[in-house]
Amino acid sequence: MNKLGIGAALVAVAVIAGCGGGSSQQQSLPYAIGDLAIPNFSGAGVAGSFDLTYVDQTNHTAQFTDRNNKSVDQINYTSNGATISSPRLNAQFSAGLGFTGCATATGAPAPGCPTAAPAASTGNSGPNGLHGLVGTTTVIAGDVQKVVVFNSATGALIASVATTNPILGNTGFRTDEGCILPAAKSPIPGVAIAAFSNTSEAPKTVGAASRGTTSYTFVRLDTNAVIGELVMPNSSGQELCLFDTTGAAAIMYYTDDGDLASPNTILGGANFSANGNLDALHMPNLIAAFATAPVSGVNGSKYIILDLNANVTADTTAGFWAAGAVGAGATYAAMNYVTTPATGIWRRVAQLDPLLAPNTCGTAGMALNTNNNTDVAISCRPGVVGQPLTLIVVNRISGALVATPLAGGADQIQFDAVGNQYLAAGSRWTPTGQAPNSCAASPANRVCTPRLNIVDATSFAIKSRTPIGNNAHSMDFDSSLGVAFLPYSNSTLPAGCGDCAGNGFINGGVTLVKFR
Repeated sequence: MNKLGIGAALVAVAVIAGCGGGSSQQQSLPYAIGDLAIPNFSGAGVAGSFDLTYVDQTNHTAQFTDRNNKSVDQINYTSNGATISSPRLNAQFSAGLGFTGCATATGAPAPGCPTAAPAASTGNSGPNGLHGLVGTTTVIAGDVQKVVVFNSATGALIASVATTNPILGNTGFRTDEGCILPAAKSPIPGVAIAAFSNTSEAPKTVGAASRGTTSYTFVRLDTNAVIGELVMPNSSGQELCLFDTTGAAAIMYYTDDGDLASPNTILGGANFSANGNLDALHMPNLIAAFATAPVSGVNGSKYIILDLNANVTADTTAGFWAAGAVGAGATYAAMNYVTTPATGIWRRVAQLDPLLAPNTCGTAGMALNTNNNTDVAISCRPGVVGQPLTLIVVNRISGALVATPLAGGADQIQFDAVGNQYLAAGSRWTPTGQAPNSCAASPANRVCTPRLNIVDATSFAIKSRTPIGNNAHSMDFDSSLGVAFLPYSNSTLPAGCGDCAGNGFINGGVTLVKFR
């Protein structure tokens, strides 16, 4: 099912690199080994609309969320344990799963995911984030105000779990990205936990003040019931989260797009960062706090406001929160689980903008170095044209800056433990390594040249920059085979890719890259 119009160079690579054949011909890594067409990713006014990619390391299948087809698409790419040069679209899981697809606004479908007015809006569309429970066929996708749990072997629905906002109810905005805590390190014995963020709701305003309504929903994956929801009044949005299970207590790290500048928050003054932070949650303490949290009258879920009790009380009086809302701690120190290890829930690990000053970050994907269990790499996508496209590496414990290689502009990044390297799907990469804000056909400093950037995790040298397709912002890889998977849109929509057509990425699909 090789994609039509891919270009002679890429087709030749695919023929040479049929990895099961034992060919004596060798190529310099990394190189493309195959390409796969995706139905409905091409056509007049149609952009391939997708979000995250997930590779099942046990069953050797790759999945990604496909809004054009209201599905999660599954790719089969092996035969007898070896990579094949003609990957197959094994399934498009859609029936019975209730994915929203593209929408222009709340409840306004946009078939085909058009870019012309009325254009599809990612904030109202789905599916979005995609994560799997390692060692099983359980996969969870974020959609609009829900997470969909399904079996990736059969496509059967396991559960559709409502993730509506405990303050605002069903706003019609998407549930986005998340992470999964394995049962072995869960504070609920034997029960895996999924955490997914709702990121697109606008701040709630009362009088002259505003509070964020970003929230995380925590779901137990045995009964698929909501454990509780954590509302973040100081956050302007969330990106990826990940669980660190190397210590005695599981810690959830998350990248915060930035703080809302408000006088009644825990994050004023020295703790304020307008364009990116790395924060952490102590999972045993958080789950224990949910047990005594109030129940939302809007959606019936237990919920906590991630703020000081005094602030939450004042905001309840002002009308931000419902009566019965509870804060995460009486004081800033009490919230910090390092300061108060028995009950503390949260801590700020790093403010990314000060580490990069005078530049900004604009947080996106992140990956934990599982070889040293210390470094966390975060992809920066600055909203200011001309800022450096940085992959910022920090110490996950101290928050100290480790390195800032130029390899940002990605949404999803991964750490390859075998190769001791970071892989970043740099859809917003530019020839100068400077941010375009978002890709655009003009002026010249807004034109993108998407690259899969690979960075050595010890020296932080750039090992390679491999051409990838338009808007190829997500990526996962098969660790045993050393093959990465990158969905992409056609070469013209969204506008702004300078060399996609010239590199053979024309009609939209998924490319496979052999990187080790």
